[in-house]
Amino acid sequence: MMNPAFAYSNIKEMVPIFIHVSSILKGLIENEINQGNSNINLTPYISKAALDIIGLVAYNSILNSSPSTLQIAITILSEYVPFIGDIPIGHDTTNVATCWALYLLVQHPHEQDLLREELVKA
Repeated sequence: MMNPAFAYSNIKEMVPIFIHVSSILKGLIENEINQGNSNINLTPYISKAALDIIGLVAYNSILNSSPSTLQIAITILSEYVPFIGDIPIGHDTTNVATCWALYLLVQHPHEQDLLREELVKA
């Protein structure tokens, strides 16, 4: 049902948003590095970036400034049904997949170099 949203023509129109949010993310990480931090937890940064991309693409609005109704409902329900808090919501899966991909690239520098070469060619 969602496949049409991910057609090439639709994704192509989203690229400027991806670049914009990625540029902000890059600046935030560079600020951490410039402050002397060498061990940076990327999870909150990636999570907010994913939420911003979803918000801008779907609603033309940045969503990371306040918790969504769904997040509030999950928080309340998790008090009574503990496993509810373990259910991933829309941007969490993107966040986790991105963080794992980055972690694995750091662990495997040769693959990181191959990916970088492929991106430069593209």
